[in-house]
Order: sequence, then C-alpha cells, then structure tokens
Amino acid sequence: MTVTWLEPCRASSRGELTVTSWRKHLSQSWKSVLHTDPLPALRSWPDPALAFFVQRDLLEEPVGPLEALWELPQARRLVDKQQADGSWRYPGKTDHPAPNANYNLLETYRSLRLLVEMYGFRWEQPALARAAEYVFSCQTDEGDIRAFSGTNTCLITTALYWNC
Repeated sequence: MTVTWLEPCRASSRGELTVTSWRKHLSQSWKSVLHTDPLPALRSWPDPALAFFVQRDLLEEPVGPLEALWELPQARRLVDKQQADGSWRYPGKTDHPAPNANYNLLETYRSLRLLVEMYGFRWEQPALARAAEYVFSCQTDEGDIRAFSGTNTCLITTALYWNC
C-alpha cells in the first residue's frame, strides 16, 4: 500500500524523510488526510488551553504567551495537589499484590503528562522540577523506574524517555 501523502516529504538528496520537510508538508496538508474537518469542533470546545494550541499549532496564528496557560484554574488545581516530596497521591485503591507497587509514581507520571501536554509546562517550572526529583528518587539500583506493578519497568521508563 502506498501512502501518497508522505511522498512530498522525501526532500533530501537521498530521498529520506526529513523533519523539516515533514513539518512543512504536515502544516500544509494535515486536513487533507482526514474525512472531516475537526477545526469547528475544536474551536467550539470551551477550553482555553485547547484553544491556545489549536490557534498556535493548527491554524498557525499568533497567540499570547504560553505562560498564561500555567495560571489557568485547572493547571493550578493540579499543581496544588502535588505533595511535598514532589509526587501526586494516587486517588484509587492501592492494595496491589506486588510488595513494591508505587501507585504515587504512576499518578505523578500522569500529572506530569497533563501539565506538559495540556498546559505547556516546561522544566523551569518548580512543580516539574520537584516531580522530576521524585521520579528519579524512585530509580532502582539497576537504573530503571518501576511503577504500579512492582515489576513492569516499560510503562514508566519508556514514557519518560520519549517525553524528555
């Protein structure tokens, strides 16, 4: 099967897909691969963070400073739930049969993901610095970071690797 919408991206002399050519092509043609235009629904959703990223990333229109998202009530509430050690407390049941299960680490990762992906938080934010310290304090002697199952290392280490 040929994916024709990728073909214009092969811009290097060796025919390789380059990041620059991909971004340029994607910004010009992302709607062409969709059956329905998502912009009306995205623009009508009453979420200031979503509106910011739609305007900046999809419409490529000027927006205010990213830092304004950090002060949104939803972002502030999430930051306010951070514990003194940098973690976020897991809200559900924690009676897992694995003796070293760390549900707070899982909830911390979830909170980090929301702050970074939904509200554009960056590493200079004190909440993110505290959370990073907490996550790395959970690193085992072997070097991995284990989360909720006590033995499953892939969930957290892979996610942290790709998001850093």
